[in-house]
Amino acid sequence: MLLIPVLVRGQVEYPVSNISPDLLVNAHLVVRIGETTFTIQSDGDAMLEETYVATILKEEGKNAGTTGGQESRFSKIKLLKGRIFDAAGNLVYTTKEDDKERDNNNVVI
Repeated sequence: MLLIPVLVRGQVEYPVSNISPDLLVNAHLVVRIGETTFTIQSDGDAMLEETYVATILKEEGKNAGTTGGQESRFSKIKLLKGRIFDAAGNLVYTTKEDDKERDNNNVVI
């Protein structure tokens, strides 16, 4: 069985003021971190962890605030969470289980 937890870290260490002004020119969003770790835990059991930090600067970049994955009989999303921070890096919202949307085999937050 392949378990797929997806972890999305927020911007505690990533206030907008730390972004280079050169990156802000004509940008809709700035990706601060994009990491993927795949760990084989045993025969038939593995874990995929994804960390994604994006600063959304304009309305056109808002899709970066959505994440998710697909489930099947071989893979399950065990953990999916997100946090929203303001421009100064202060926590505004932490997602809840009710925030997840399921459509067929897709899970989105």
